[in-house]
Order: sequence, then C-alpha cells, then structure tokens
Amino acid sequence: MAISPPGITIANYIGLSRILLWTPLAVAFVILQRWDGAFAAILMAGISDMADGYVARREKTISNFGAFLDLTADKVFVTAMLVCLGYQGLVPMWAVLIILLREFFVMGLRCYAAAEHVSIPVDRIGRSKCFFTFAAILATVINLPFAPQLLLVACVFTVVSGAMYFYRARPLLVKHLRYSTVDAPARVVVVPLVSMPFDSVGAVKASSAD
Repeated sequence: MAISPPGITIANYIGLSRILLWTPLAVAFVILQRWDGAFAAILMAGISDMADGYVARREKTISNFGAFLDLTADKVFVTAMLVCLGYQGLVPMWAVLIILLREFFVMGLRCYAAAEHVSIPVDRIGRSKCFFTFAAILATVINLPFAPQLLLVACVFTVVSGAMYFYRARPLLVKHLRYSTVDAPARVVVVPLVSMPFDSVGAVKASSAD
C-alpha cells in the first residue's frame, strides 16, 4: 500500500484533484462546447468539494494546510469557470467582475488578518454565496432557463458577504487607520492582538464558503 508523503492526506489529494483534474477538464469541455462532459466535470468538482471535508473529519486529518488547499481549490475552480463562461458569452462580464473582485478583495483582507494573527469567522451568507455561485455555473452549462436568476442571486450574496467580511474586520481596519495617522516615526507601536470568535475545526470546511 502506498504511503502518503508527510503532511499530505487523502483529503488533500481530493482537494488537489479539483485544481489539477476537474477544473482543467471542465474548462476544456466548455471551450469545446461538450456540455455533457462539462456537466460531469463540474459535478465531480462539487462532489470533491464535499468529500475532502468529510474525509478530513472522518480521518481526523484536519489541518491549516488542508483549509488553505480547500479554499485555493474553490477559488481556482470558480475563477476559471467564470472567466471561461464569460469569454464564451454565456454569462455577463459584469457578473464575472463582481464575483472575482469580491474574491480578490476578501483574499487580500484574509491575508492581512492572518498577518495580524486574526481570524475572521465565516457565516451563512458566505456559504450561500458559494452554493448559488456553483449552482449558477452548473445551470449555465446545462442551459437551464433560470440560470440568469441564479447568477443574479449569487451576485447579491457575493456583495453582501463581501460587505459582511469587511464589517467583521472593522476592529482590525480601524486599528490600522488609528495607528497609521500617528506621526511618530521614531516610536515603535505595539499593537494588541484582536480576538474574534473562531471555530478552528468548522472553519476548515467552511473556509471554502467564505
């Protein structure tokens, strides 16, 4: 039986499959307009998204690396699919820009918060955004009549969840603005740690639905 390299788990391999296998296949099938293949690849990507968290919890291999990999896999999949569908003219570019700009802004905020040792919790709005975005992509590929409505709902949740992220990070942002306005270059300011409620176990799977 093959032994996984240190730190690499079955759940990690499932997450990697979403980046290295299912996303490229889905993009290729959409470009070739092979909608049955695209549907299958997108469906497998969604199954892998649920499976990696389930396996990590069952095998008790939850880790920060797994959370990072799961989040990255979701961002890569959504970005690739929206850009591809937008290029094909199947979804409006304004919707693509709204969703992708939100992802970049929130990713930057998360990186800044992590550098300050602050964790920003994920809520149900973020999970709803993830669900409706995936549903809109799938509905667009199989040409369901209500696909535009799903995409609109996804955009609304995208804007609201992004605003909520910045609202939750307001202590961190206000603290930064407060100290950045102090004109004291020779003085070192020690910034107190900002604590926020955070479920480290639940956040590993919830991180993909931010």
